[in-house]
Amino acid sequence: MKKMRKFAALVLTVCMTVGLAACGAKSEETPAAAKEASADIQTESAGGDTYKIGMYQVMSGANAIYGEEALNALNMVVDEINSGGGLNGAKVEVVVYDDQGSPEEAVKAVTKLINVDKIDACISSCVSSCILASAGALNDAKIITFGTGLSPTYMNQGWDYVFRACVNSDFVAPLTVDLAKDLNVTNVAIFRGQDESAIATAKTFASTCEANGLSVVTEEAYNEGDSDFSGQITKIMNSGADAVFMSTVGATYGVFIKQLRQYGFEGIILNKEALPSDAVQVAGEAADYVAFSAPYLTYASVEECDDPNIKEFLTKYQEKFGTIPATDCAYRVYDSLIVLREAAEKAGTNEHEAVKNAVNHISGLQGLGGVLDYTDGSGEGLHNFKEFIRVDGKNVLLKEWMESDAYAAWQAK
Repeated sequence: MKKMRKFAALVLTVCMTVGLAACGAKSEETPAAAKEASADIQTESAGGDTYKIGMYQVMSGANAIYGEEALNALNMVVDEINSGGGLNGAKVEVVVYDDQGSPEEAVKAVTKLINVDKIDACISSCVSSCILASAGALNDAKIITFGTGLSPTYMNQGWDYVFRACVNSDFVAPLTVDLAKDLNVTNVAIFRGQDESAIATAKTFASTCEANGLSVVTEEAYNEGDSDFSGQITKIMNSGADAVFMSTVGATYGVFIKQLRQYGFEGIILNKEALPSDAVQVAGEAADYVAFSAPYLTYASVEECDDPNIKEFLTKYQEKFGTIPATDCAYRVYDSLIVLREAAEKAGTNEHEAVKNAVNHISGLQGLGGVLDYTDGSGEGLHNFKEFIRVDGKNVLLKEWMESDAYAAWQAK
């Protein structure tokens, strides 16, 4: 892993042919930036002996683990495709760029992927503002694209070639409000980043709270790279909040949770997505009573996983890379690629429009996040989520916990 970090930090481009085998940017960027980059794009249909999949991810900086794990998942699936004879007989090649979590760098990466590398499909960043700035160019070039960011915004641009096989935060934010109501929460504080995804998710959560009779008593923001949240936490503690909703990402989770508990907050912490295992390692016991809605969990070990599909994935991942993912970004990429593979097989060709149309007819496809279904035409594959809470160092289903003696004991505190 350390070698991977050095490699990603020193080299902007990773190009490889494979034989066998998570948002901190500013939110001012708009799809207009991508239009400029795509002015002279020449579109080509896929064909020949190779099929190129491009990816741009945050491969350096505090959130580099997201990009590293995304790249691992990409390589793993491409290995499987190539060992099975390729994609409709075409050998798959991979081209990867580091977008540094920056919309400007994402636009540069996409311009190269389209004009220089001539990719046939793309896995876009886990940073939603990077997708928002750059995916319009991919759509204009008729390149089938899967976003791995969670913001609702980039999927509302009318881009026919852009899909998602992971969570739309607008789907889970209302479920998180329901979760809060089930736990008798009445006053909620919001702690959020200033990236596009964090702002959009916090907005949806706040409006859903208002519609359901919950009060948002304060909303505190932080800047990417901050590590001392004492000012925000003091305001949260003084607000009368009995729960805190986190709309943030990556390295911030564990640090904030730990500091919040150190200041004496004992209430429920609500999260906008599954709590990554690396955040749990940082927060330690403070991560107890963090609740969230999500399609899957991350794990400290393969043995800890009780989901057969995810366990099979984790076993393969560990055999290949010597570890298992600490974030769910590898899951997002894996599911994106199995959708792409399924669509190409359904189409019987790698031609761009045929593959795009085939995605819209996929239903009943088992992914790590559950059954993927694109037949509603929204470009969103995941529609069903589970409610979890972390108790005594383990993630458990909220409903099961609320029916246990442990819940009664917690209420009595």
